[in-house]
Amino acid sequence: MKNLAKHKTLLKTREYIVQAIFQLLFNSQNSETIIEQFLHEHKNKKFEKDFFSSTLKNIENKINDYENKLSDIGISNKNIDLIDKSILFYAF
Repeated sequence: MKNLAKHKTLLKTREYIVQAIFQLLFNSQNSETIIEQFLHEHKNKKFEKDFFSSTLKNIENKINDYENKLSDIGISNKNIDLIDKSILFYAF
């Protein structure tokens, strides 16, 4: 049987990443501020903190590229909900 605890930890990490991307896009905060906030607010929760941090920093650095990708396929900011955009950015 597979280790379900590891699966739950990765699931929680992905959930936090999408929340953090949403916050990054909504509040225009930098990734460092968001990472500090998440680490403080969720310090007693199990999630992959290094993966969370590196993923959010990487997405922040590529926001313009991702915006261009959406534009290239005809998706504008007024046609997409922020949560959907956050999920797409994570998928890129």
